Amino acid sequence: MQHTRTQQKRSRSGFTLVEMLVSVTLILLLMTMFASIFQVATDSVRTTRDISERDQKIRAVTTVIRNDLAKRTMRYTFPFYPNEDISLGPRTPDARDGYFYLSCNLPDVQIDNLLQFTVDARITAESDDTTPYFGASLEVEERTGTTPARNLFTNPNQPEVDDGSLTADGAASSPAAEISYFIRDGNLYRRVVLLRSPRRIAGAGLAIQPTGSTGGDLFAGLDRSVNPPVYDGLFASPGGLTSNDFWRFFDFSAIPNNPGVGTQSAQFIGIDALSNQISSSGVAAPAVGNPVYRFGFNSFGSTSYAPGLSREHDIKPNPATATAAQFIGRFVHGETSSTDFNYPMNASTVGNGNPFDLVETQLTLDGDTGQIQEFAASGPRILEDLLLAGVQQFNVEIWDERVSRFVVPGYGSSSDGDAFVGDYHIRRNLNFKAGEYKYGPLGTYSNTSPNLLARQPRVFDTWHPVVANVAGGGRIDFDRDGSIGGMSEIQPPYIPYLFHPPRQNDPSSPTDTGSGPSSPQAPAADATYWQPDVDYVEGDVVFARLNTTNPPLSSYSGWDLNGNGFNWLEDAVGPGPNLQRVIPRQGFQIAYRCVLAGRSGTVPPAFPDSGGRRVAEVATGGEPVWVSFDNRSPLRAIRITLQFINDNTGQPRQTTMVIPMSARQ
Repeated sequence: MQHTRTQQKRSRSGFTLVEMLVSVTLILLLMTMFASIFQVATDSVRTTRDISERDQKIRAVTTVIRNDLAKRTMRYTFPFYPNEDISLGPRTPDARDGYFYLSCNLPDVQIDNLLQFTVDARITAESDDTTPYFGASLEVEERTGTTPARNLFTNPNQPEVDDGSLTADGAASSPAAEISYFIRDGNLYRRVVLLRSPRRIAGAGLAIQPTGSTGGDLFAGLDRSVNPPVYDGLFASPGGLTSNDFWRFFDFSAIPNNPGVGTQSAQFIGIDALSNQISSSGVAAPAVGNPVYRFGFNSFGSTSYAPGLSREHDIKPNPATATAAQFIGRFVHGETSSTDFNYPMNASTVGNGNPFDLVETQLTLDGDTGQIQEFAASGPRILEDLLLAGVQQFNVEIWDERVSRFVVPGYGSSSDGDAFVGDYHIRRNLNFKAGEYKYGPLGTYSNTSPNLLARQPRVFDTWHPVVANVAGGGRIDFDRDGSIGGMSEIQPPYIPYLFHPPRQNDPSSPTDTGSGPSSPQAPAADATYWQPDVDYVEGDVVFARLNTTNPPLSSYSGWDLNGNGFNWLEDAVGPGPNLQRVIPRQGFQIAYRCVLAGRSGTVPPAFPDSGGRRVAEVATGGEPVWVSFDNRSPLRAIRITLQFINDNTGQPRQTTMVIPMSARQ
């Protein structure tokens, strides 16, 4: 009996409750571990994908920016002084074609920077890609009596043919363009306007302004010789619609052609406008180095305010009420393609008809849409110039050689000591006169304004030499006083020399203490002009002095010939058609260092106008020996900081680019 029970006990199978609970627990643990592993793997794949997407976006954007800057035409980034002879210097004149412009606006805000410059795809110093820039275009009809003609073979000088196709394809191309980068409503925009380069036909160059088969201007605008006025040129758009909305159909740089009698036609700015050279008579063709010929800047006109200023805000700030302006950067495609924009083919429907006039044409920036309300109704080309969305920061800084750090141009304050004053410090600004800074997107700026935006300009501009010459048609009049003779208007904001000339006094205002800048940081103290009968020691630096006996040396100081303070128009350019230079050709670009001490003679030596040459004063009765050197300090580098938000994760990503601005050609 006992044996039978033992057998039954030994033959029983199955798990106890404890064993089952342990097994289930182990299985659950294993499943949890596997689930966790899969979750980690999935999150890792998602994170890797998000990182890859962010990296791909940032690589695409930085590649575009770097490629554009690699094609910049201003290779030797150094501003022009008035009437400068650009044939002198260590670089060929075409190394200083076009312009380079930076406006930083408020110092502690990283969403109101505007970077604008000219490019040429044929420059291969940093990139071998010579692909031209493309933009929109339409075929233009040529009217013969009342019959329009659209034959591109007989009417080839028009933008539609500039891409080399005699078939209307809605596109045009050019090797050169103006490019603007700016943020609006969290979007980084890249606006491109072409500088027209007509297709050569049978080896002959065509005019920049589009013309018909009989030589007539295809963009002549309104013909007011008939009643009612009619268009000489018709845009061939769908349905034969006649329109004056220039930038809806043509991605070209242009300005109004008849400013004295209203904006009636569009004058194309061509690839030849990259040249900053002036003729021997001083009369220059339109050059984009001159601000009045640039896209986004206020062009000339009898009713326009401050020709040459950049339109970057919706309104002009009111210092009395501290009314602030909102940054718009540049007009985007969605606005310039509006039926209300019209400009430059005809007057706009708002303000005084000039949308680039900040004072007389004040606009309204919609904070919800990020668009200008006056031009947001019917623009079909919205977002065509969008480069990257979700951008929180686009900050551009320049390298200040004197203080060895990246800065915003116009940094600091007038109370800073000399130890903080670099080449681009506000105390070095050349546009200052009687408590005001003349040049900048909101000029004139008062250094006592309660509105920070209206107090201090933060602008770097390479400028153009012809703005100093009335005959050259500079048309720069920032304070609208009817005169362009003041140095505060005809000089660029900053000219960074190794050694700076003495302060210049502007005689246009008897109460002005001088429109020249203060001294730069040591050790490069201001140099002086060469003086007769002075004991010079090794290391002394001087600038050339006019070698003339009429008037005698004793009758003027430096280059001030009439004794009322140095002035570019009165003292730098003599009478006559050939611009007889009263100052030396080299200006302040070349300075001279004493390498052998001695007492100077009674008349100046023949100072050379290029660097690396020796000159002894023995022939003029003196003893010092001088060596000439290039006194210029061009912009070495810029730093661009870009921050944006990833669409999927909401995480920020930041990248910083340091772009060398070397003179490689």
